Amino acid sequence: MQHKRVPESPFEKSPISTLQVLEAVPFLIELLKLTYQKDFEKDGFPSLYNIIANTLTIITLQSDQNYVEVKKAIENFIKENSSIIDGVIFLNVFLESLEQKYYVIYR
Repeated sequence: MQHKRVPESPFEKSPISTLQVLEAVPFLIELLKLTYQKDFEKDGFPSLYNIIANTLTIITLQSDQNYVEVKKAIENFIKENSSIIDGVIFLNVFLESLEQKYYVIYR
């Protein structure tokens, strides 16, 4: 059995991007944490971070409830990890982007 992997070219689709349900958010947050580890390889395109961010965005924009839950999960991740993992604080920029997209669609 061959393991699924992050695609190596922009024309391949990651299996992660198929996780477009709210229940996948905790798993996506755990994967997000991996992308901040110093020994994590970041050579691929598209990057795992970008795949996770895009998938979280898709989930967020499905409903008001999803927006609230994803936002809360990311805020908790930032709060729990910003003092121990470099760069996590920059997820606030991602949150701002999510908020803008959400308000364009739902307000």
